[in-house]
Amino acid sequence: MTAGPGSPPAKITQTRRVLQVDVADLARCQGTEGRLWIRDHASEMSNDDCRWGDGLVNPSFLGDLRTAPPRTGEARDPYDRSTGVSRDGDPDACGVVTRT
Repeated sequence: MTAGPGSPPAKITQTRRVLQVDVADLARCQGTEGRLWIRDHASEMSNDDCRWGDGLVNPSFLGDLRTAPPRTGEARDPYDRSTGVSRDGDPDACGVVTRT
């Protein structure tokens, strides 16, 4: 992504989320009509400086990457949807994205 002349640099942070829900069969169990039950949720974020650990999205800019310590973790393509959202990653390793 490029910014206009004189504009600050722009970057994209990619987020993938999965939300699995159940609909209660009211003939078989007690529930409220029209309500969903959250069964599971997971998410992954790319191009985020996860070292802050503040719960906010902290996108990485080119200038930040030049002065920050090198990223650790598995390299992955944030746009590859052939795999599911992983829960196996090290929460202290930001990982390396192959494209943004």
